[in-house]
Amino acid sequence: MTRERRDQLIDAYFAAMDNDNFELVEPAISENIRFESASGSVSSLEGFREYTEESRMISDSVHEVTRRIHAENASVCEGNVRGQTPEGPIEGAFCDVFEFDDDEERVTRISVYTRM
Repeated sequence: MTRERRDQLIDAYFAAMDNDNFELVEPAISENIRFESASGSVSSLEGFREYTEESRMISDSVHEVTRRIHAENASVCEGNVRGQTPEGPIEGAFCDVFEFDDDEERVTRISVYTRM
């Protein structure tokens, strides 16, 4: 899979998070997506949908990717994020690791690390 294609898949993920719209990322992720964050882990498309629509800790988010690193089977994005929580505004840094299936050209795993 090309770096450009990986970037498209990654951008679809951030667009879905920032627009609170799961449909933006659905075509980019595998049926067996594994998603891990401080909020918990899911290992299915439906679980990921539920997480993005109901369980996400931050709403109205804005992700600014400042660095992308592509390796053979994974890509890493670093950046800054801001948004809203039930307690009020929040700002911090993130490092997200994306793994891919080259044959189906989809994201198979997302690991989210944050420092707020």
